[in-house]
Amino acid sequence: MNGRPRPLRLLLCDDDPMISEALLDVFAAEPDLDVVAVGQTAEEAVSLACAHEPDVAVLDMRMPGGGALAAAGIRRRSPRTRILAFSAYGDPSAREEMRSAGAIAYLLKGASIDEVVETVRSVGGRGRAR
Repeated sequence: MNGRPRPLRLLLCDDDPMISEALLDVFAAEPDLDVVAVGQTAEEAVSLACAHEPDVAVLDMRMPGGGALAAAGIRRRSPRTRILAFSAYGDPSAREEMRSAGAIAYLLKGASIDEVVETVRSVGGRGRAR
């Protein structure tokens, strides 16, 4: 081994293929991040989390089935997976819904690439806490 920690394993779930593709490109450029699965619905998110046991799940708030349902299911069935809510909606009720369901952090889709990467690392325990 080279002494480096293994890459953070990521699950992406968003019903917008453009968002998923953009995130895949961003994370592929980071040697310490590895996308292990991509889904589009809450049901897929829970199933993929169980199958792959990612370190971090990046969940869209408004995907079919709902991000909160996905977050709660992942917390139950893959308890080591930490959850990052990734949403276009910044209202306090949306944030609270995701936090109550188990999200560690909530990031708006307008965030910079650097902020997205830093937040994923932080949620995965590899960066500065925000």
